[in-house]
Amino acid sequence: MDNAIVHFLFLLPRRLLRIWSLAFSPADSQTYYPSAARKGRWRIFLENIWWLFRYQEVNTNYYLYGFDRSEITAFGEYLSAADSRKLRNSVRSDLARNSGGYAHEVMANDKFIFGMFCAGAGLPSPAIRALWDGRDLLWMDERGAQPLESLLSQAGSGVFKNCSGGQGKGVHLFHVDAGQLTLDGKATDMNTLRAGVEGRWLIQDLVTQHPRMNELYPHSINTVRIVTVMKDGIPHLFCANGRFGSGGQNKDNWSIGGITIAVDTDKGCFRGRGLYKPGYGTWATHHPDTRMELDGFALPFWPETCELVLRAHKLFYGFHSLGWDVAFTVAGPVLLEVNHDWLLTFMQAVHGGLRKRFYDTIPAHLRNHTRGCDIHGR
Repeated sequence: MDNAIVHFLFLLPRRLLRIWSLAFSPADSQTYYPSAARKGRWRIFLENIWWLFRYQEVNTNYYLYGFDRSEITAFGEYLSAADSRKLRNSVRSDLARNSGGYAHEVMANDKFIFGMFCAGAGLPSPAIRALWDGRDLLWMDERGAQPLESLLSQAGSGVFKNCSGGQGKGVHLFHVDAGQLTLDGKATDMNTLRAGVEGRWLIQDLVTQHPRMNELYPHSINTVRIVTVMKDGIPHLFCANGRFGSGGQNKDNWSIGGITIAVDTDKGCFRGRGLYKPGYGTWATHHPDTRMELDGFALPFWPETCELVLRAHKLFYGFHSLGWDVAFTVAGPVLLEVNHDWLLTFMQAVHGGLRKRFYDTIPAHLRNHTRGCDIHGR
């Protein structure tokens, strides 16, 4: 029996229980469209069964996409999570074959390499002060290799960031004052810090965000994820999401309770409602903490931001599509990181189905040879 079939059957009981919960549990079936007529629970259950067998995954975004509305009868405009990854990986592999066989993923996966590349290429990003390699703190200045305790030798704030972390994990804000260390606002000691930074971590300058973004929410660095695509050797804007923290969180990640919203890339402002990830809430028209109205909220330095990510993608030529996380300072936009697995499903949450738009960016010679993907939504 095929290994994929065995794997699917092995996971089937657990997935069926998850689908049952999505259909019948009040906690897991909250609608994002309370004013719309809804489908019955048995129909929701059967539609999720269909999605499971069609795409071999549980559609945890069913309510986020508004599929529970009675008016929604077809899902063909939306890419499944698995198909979006297969498409991106297929195009990236093709680019690697045609550029000497090099795998460029490390430029996005390793935050130290990304930051140093940006510094060398003149792309604005937070300065890297040191690299912790598990044994020494490698300062980027004349100090060279020092013990971790050398962090206490100068006062100030910064960011500890796991070189391979993601989704808000492995990011800590620190402050040193008179030899005393606080981590994420709590006093700590070097032994505790050392135990929490296994592997490779970098130390970066802390971004001071633009006052406009502080008006939105002052406790996190609020960013925009801008997706660019390379078509015929020229980068283009594809779509963009605003991201901001809430509830006292010091990070803006959607995966830990932040809010996302569509960005109108022509006007440089938020459009529509803000959405929470399933399990953290549903939707908001105003920021729950600052009461700032979201629709129409204008972003600073938008033309400069678009120019920056398009210029950057030209230098990251080994990628067909990239998701740039951009912060805003009084001096202009800065690149915090870049993602080659930029979560198309996260973007579809606020932009609607992106299947056709994304497929149209794929090089022509690959469109009829992409295997294992339901690229036409049938």
